[in-house]
Amino acid sequence: MNGKVIEFKPRCLETVEAGSRFSREEILDRLQPEAGQMERSLQQEISRAPEMIKDSLVSVFNKGRRQCPLLFLAICKLQEKPGADVCRLAASLELLSMALEVHCGFERYHIDLSSDNLLAGDFLFSQALILAAGHPVFIEGMSEVISGAAAAGVNKPSRKPRRPNWKGYLLQRIASQQASVTALSGSLGSWYANYPSPEIELYTYFGYCLGMTLHIKRELLFAEQQLRQAAPRLAMSLPLAWLLEKSPWGAELEQVFYSGQCTPRQQEILIEEWERTKPGAGINTICQSYYQKAESALAQLSKNPGYKLLNSLLDLSANDIL
Repeated sequence: MNGKVIEFKPRCLETVEAGSRFSREEILDRLQPEAGQMERSLQQEISRAPEMIKDSLVSVFNKGRRQCPLLFLAICKLQEKPGADVCRLAASLELLSMALEVHCGFERYHIDLSSDNLLAGDFLFSQALILAAGHPVFIEGMSEVISGAAAAGVNKPSRKPRRPNWKGYLLQRIASQQASVTALSGSLGSWYANYPSPEIELYTYFGYCLGMTLHIKRELLFAEQQLRQAAPRLAMSLPLAWLLEKSPWGAELEQVFYSGQCTPRQQEILIEEWERTKPGAGINTICQSYYQKAESALAQLSKNPGYKLLNSLLDLSANDIL
């Protein structure tokens, strides 16, 4: 292949019938004025940051999908829980989500470990907790998520005594570092809106599966983007773990992910093995499994007036367009 990098086309889940879901714009319209107030709260918090980290924060802010606050607001909206507290708490969940994206990105995606980036992540954590002040249940839930995310980053598989279970480790890391925040959003939203315990459990599980669906889908897009780069600096991801399991070159290629450096020949082999093993199909199967689990949880809430709204959030997440 002479080092040529092919164009990959991400696969999407099956499209749903037209008109059976809301678009992102329609979701935002139905969550007004709270969604707009939440966004203004976020902007105010970013504006309070020291100048040296403001650019880093604006970059993270602009990339945010707002999945967590939209889920939280959608659940609260069903029970008509208006007020400044709801908007502030929704903003705190988004700040927590952004903080985890920054901190987890250091080890996961080889993001520059500069003092500015570290300070930006710490600032987001602190502002998330400040906005949740006065609500001990929120503070406790956020603290548990932060602790679990840190533990997941530390417990990296060892090379010895045998090849690690990368897929199991990566799924657990996604669950602890990313899907835990959407699970928390479902849990806190339904708790704050005074739902009974069985429904709180369903909303929590729905939030968890919603987060897993989105972030597993992103794993595939992330791996594709890496392999398109010239002289890529590779990080392990679910599709590449799948590839290593299926490839006769697996043991040799695995060393690339310990060093992070990839030679032209190794990149060529990776691309050839990607074409041969087709990891995208396997990853989409995992993604589809979580999507179906989320649908199953939501089906038990189908009598609730916000069913279509939450189903739309799930569908947009599954296609990574939220």
